[in-house]
Amino acid sequence: TVNSAPAYPTTTGLTLQYMFNNNYTDGSASTNTGLPQNAPVFTRDRFGSQNSAIRLNGTNQFITNTNTNAIPGEFSLSIWIRTTSTQGGY
Repeated sequence: TVNSAPAYPTTTGLTLQYMFNNNYTDGSASTNTGLPQNAPVFTRDRFGSQNSAIRLNGTNQFITNTNTNAIPGEFSLSIWIRTTSTQGGY
């Protein structure tokens, strides 16, 4: 039996929640809006919904924010990653 993850995780205790719904708005109560660096682009997510994920070039694109205290000392991270390469890397 395969157990699937819920469509949206719990919001209890969240400090950041970037849903990438054609924007970089923080869905948590912390309002840590993301700041895209070096022009990442929106693309389809794993369900085929347009502008619901971001494509990073693997070199210098990333998302940051102005709140240096946004991520606590201990945290968990939930992400989906799709690669276009099967070669090495780090």
